[in-house]
Amino acid sequence: MIRWLWVVVLWFGANTAAADRYVVGTESINFYPHFNFTQQGKPGFAQAVFKRFAQYSGHQFEFVPLPVKRLYYESEGDIDLVYPDHPEWVQYQDVAHKRFFSQPVVGNLGTTWVQPSNRHKTLSQVRSLAIIHGFTPEAWMHHQGREELRFIDVPDPESAIGVLLLGRVEAADLEYNVARHILRKQGRTGDAQVAVHLPLNIGTYHLSTTKHPALIEQFDQFLHNHRQELKALKKRFGIVEKPSGIIPPLR
Repeated sequence: MIRWLWVVVLWFGANTAAADRYVVGTESINFYPHFNFTQQGKPGFAQAVFKRFAQYSGHQFEFVPLPVKRLYYESEGDIDLVYPDHPEWVQYQDVAHKRFFSQPVVGNLGTTWVQPSNRHKTLSQVRSLAIIHGFTPEAWMHHQGREELRFIDVPDPESAIGVLLLGRVEAADLEYNVARHILRKQGRTGDAQVAVHLPLNIGTYHLSTTKHPALIEQFDQFLHNHRQELKALKKRFGIVEKPSGIIPPLR
């Protein structure tokens, strides 16, 4: 198990009497600007949130990046908390234990990216879709049974963009902010676009636990008390949470 230790030791007058140390299971994938708990690239929005929560609460957090499919099975073991998570994801996981979820930390946009010439393709015209290994393409699940539609597993968002730009798949299921960051970094913002008629999913990321519901309540209070600061952080990381302006209105 790869363990990345990030311990915040600056208390800033926090409630140190109730301070403790927690292990947070995270996805071992670079999902910037939302999060990046790998040791490559710069940290994302989630790290900034946890750093401020550590200062607010006095708690220490150790982050353990795990493969996506394994992450949610580890919450009964050494893992105290999981991020990101969502109550609706439980239906796609063979996990029996009960989880407690925080209020939404940030919104996310599951979008379908295509090459510009395919921007107006309809569902019946798409034959191949790149999906990140371990992820569930929620907006596409109702169409999974179509014999002519193939889901192509890729290891990470950059690989999904890569096979799309090479024409090896017709579409890629990607979080909007993550895809936009990768295309900007590669200088290829004009080479892929969000499809007009293909699935779009509006979601949220939450913190979860099977062991520490009181900590989730404390985290919710932190989210409430620091709404304006978190809003500023989203702006700093350039995170878009609503679909307006991403694609033109459907006619």
